[in-house]
Amino acid sequence: MLELQKFQKDLREDVTNALKQRLSTNEIYGVSELENSEIHSAVKRLFRKYEASLVSMFFHFDCQRKIKLTKVRKRTLDSFAARFIVALRATAKLNKAMRIEDIEVFANDLDFSKPLNEPIFFSALPSKPNSYRPICSPSLKRRANSYALMDLFGVLVPDSPFDSTVRGAGGISETFQSLSKAVEQGYSYFVVIDVVNFFPSLRPGHLCGFPLSKWVVENFIFPKPDAPMIFVDRDKHVRVSEGDIMRDEYSLPVDYHLNGDDIRSMLKKVRQGLLQGDVHAPRIARTVLAREVRLAVDEMGDAVSHQGIAVSSHLDDILLGAPSLLELQAALKALKSKLEKHPAGPLELHEHEVVHIKQGFEYVGYRVDLSGPNGRFHVRPTRKAFLKFGEKLFKRWEGSTVFTKHELREIAHSYARHWFASQNAWTHIGFNKGFDIYQTHSWRYVETEIEICLQNFIRKEIEEGSSWWHPDDVGEPMYTEM
Repeated sequence: MLELQKFQKDLREDVTNALKQRLSTNEIYGVSELENSEIHSAVKRLFRKYEASLVSMFFHFDCQRKIKLTKVRKRTLDSFAARFIVALRATAKLNKAMRIEDIEVFANDLDFSKPLNEPIFFSALPSKPNSYRPICSPSLKRRANSYALMDLFGVLVPDSPFDSTVRGAGGISETFQSLSKAVEQGYSYFVVIDVVNFFPSLRPGHLCGFPLSKWVVENFIFPKPDAPMIFVDRDKHVRVSEGDIMRDEYSLPVDYHLNGDDIRSMLKKVRQGLLQGDVHAPRIARTVLAREVRLAVDEMGDAVSHQGIAVSSHLDDILLGAPSLLELQAALKALKSKLEKHPAGPLELHEHEVVHIKQGFEYVGYRVDLSGPNGRFHVRPTRKAFLKFGEKLFKRWEGSTVFTKHELREIAHSYARHWFASQNAWTHIGFNKGFDIYQTHSWRYVETEIEICLQNFIRKEIEEGSSWWHPDDVGEPMYTEM
């Protein structure tokens, strides 16, 4: 029942946010208050019907009444209430006015009994140096289908119990608080692992055992085998169809950062796996991984002490912890075997290393160790995170029209305060409750980073021939410890 209540709470929040966004956009585009109130009233009325049908589906599944469940599921998705609510959410970010009749027309055009055959657009997103992963931009109809799937999956399948991306789980900050408690309880050995090409590696068979029909899995969760694929780069005005990609019948801009092999590699990933960019993809991916992790740990039996294995995940990034080295090695071996020998297809792991907490490790953009006062548990952004901070700072300076170090510092401090506040897992040194976080050693470290970036920026401008700066403007920065 707790899972059902959480699902209902999340669904209400999702629909409420979509409604607010739609009404706000409508207001900007001159839609009258009366017309907006019609949308508000329709959402309240139809949401109650949709929510009730989903709850009915939950109880039919909970009672193992599979024949009736199929009928309830079909009746739910065929209803106008379902189509209207998912239509509202799919079009909420559309930057144009949509009156109630527009939403109704779109809703009536949805048909969850037929597979979509609309083009799937994908683009390249940098993931690691000289490496890119495909990100898809689903059509409005595909987004609507995704919301329906996410609701269906959400009401029937419990979400991951240890993933930080789950709504209401407290995010990455809660993950590190739990980790700190685990260290206090004697968990000393940890390993961070992530799955190679996780989304593209998932196949329909990995969803075996979930209450979804084979037809739904193959036609909605994964792209249809004959769905048109198109690579796009809107900034460079590139648009290449799958046929042209495979026949090498296309041209790319001079000095383009991708070549034909890069695009073909991304096309293969899009064609064979779960689409990154689909609304339902993260929910399904983390649930599949959570099931495999729990099965691996449960099968260890007597190899694990009463304390058990500490588990956390952030989609495909997994953190395992144990009181002893032998326990962690056993858990790691069991998980690796289960993933790499999965009957639906192997899920391979990147290289990883078991470490003691005193050595420290990096996880989802943070460095974890015992470098706090008196050897206490400490979390701070990684060096890579600071380098990204510097890169974004440079872009802000380059796009500005200011000419003095004082003005550049003002821009930097404005951005740095937002960035600093967003690093909510950082355990600030010199911080006590009730005091300003901008008076901590952590903030002073950020200020030092600003000065380093500022001097590097000035040095770069001098090297590029700028006559505005003098070499004396570049000094020696002071370093502080985090």
